[in-house]
Amino acid sequence: MTFKRAQVAHMSVRMRPRSENVKTPDLSDSHPVPQEWCWRLSARTPARARQPPASTASAVHGPAGERPYDVSVGTTRKAPRREELERAATFRLALRRFHAVTDRAVRQAGLTSRQYLLLLVIESCPPRKPVRIGDLSDALGLVPSSMTELLDRAESAGILQRTSSAHDGRVTNVRSTPEGRRRLARAFHDLADERRIVAGKALSLLADD
Repeated sequence: MTFKRAQVAHMSVRMRPRSENVKTPDLSDSHPVPQEWCWRLSARTPARARQPPASTASAVHGPAGERPYDVSVGTTRKAPRREELERAATFRLALRRFHAVTDRAVRQAGLTSRQYLLLLVIESCPPRKPVRIGDLSDALGLVPSSMTELLDRAESAGILQRTSSAHDGRVTNVRSTPEGRRRLARAFHDLADERRIVAGKALSLLADD
């Protein structure tokens, strides 16, 4: 019986309203919140809520997936002259035509556009200097997997060879074959006139002030 009485007394204490022992804090102006509390509250505020208001600078929406164009930047620059725009447009059109003509010329020579550029880079390197795969990857801006695929197809076409370095077996060198140099020469000579046209248009841009 003594145990049951003690248990009932304990339950009565737990069920007593808390308002009897808890004092309500005074939140009037006479008791301002300490400065360090304000700092802690601001630190807990979400970052989105603390962001400054959006700028009023005008913006033009770009293509899907791209950031809008900020037209407020550089508005103090003078507008380009009509002659400058005409030379730039002529150059871009000539460059576009050059790419189209290049695609046709390299196909007629039995190459792809990437293979033609690959052979150009290899043959433009200094003689007697081994061309490493890493150098080609950096020059063409290709990741190792894409570079390996390009070399595999070029080697299957018989336009280049891969050999291990005599000084370091971990390094692989690349060189063009006689067939690759023959195809490169054919496409290169067929594009001579187009290169002169694009070069002339590019030189006209240097006349801009």
